[in-house]
Amino acid sequence: TIAQARDKGYVVSMFGRRRYLEGIDSNNRMLRNASERMAVNSIIQGTQAEIIKIAMINIYNEIKDKKDILMMLQVHDELVFEVDESKAEYYENYLTQAMSQCVRLEDVPIKVNIAKGSNWEEAK
Repeated sequence: TIAQARDKGYVVSMFGRRRYLEGIDSNNRMLRNASERMAVNSIIQGTQAEIIKIAMINIYNEIKDKKDILMMLQVHDELVFEVDESKAEYYENYLTQAMSQCVRLEDVPIKVNIAKGSNWEEAK
């Protein structure tokens, strides 16, 4: 990854998003090291961000007309939903499947953890 970043001046996430790295070939060791860390982290974090966005779009398209579930917000790699309590188990199963199968990664399972509560603090 670092060699490729030095050669091209950028790295590419799994879904094609580029991150340009200005300091990757710097003579300043601190700047170069920071750019090298960014090169590696950008691929991992960028791909993760793309996966959660794909999951959000897929889920939204399925639930947009439903009255018993509402996607409230995204915080990093978390999605927060408001769900009718009588449908909580159904949506727990649906969301686990929808999120874990939104993309296929070779030899890397996508694990989904769901927490419930009457507010976000309780769900953590």
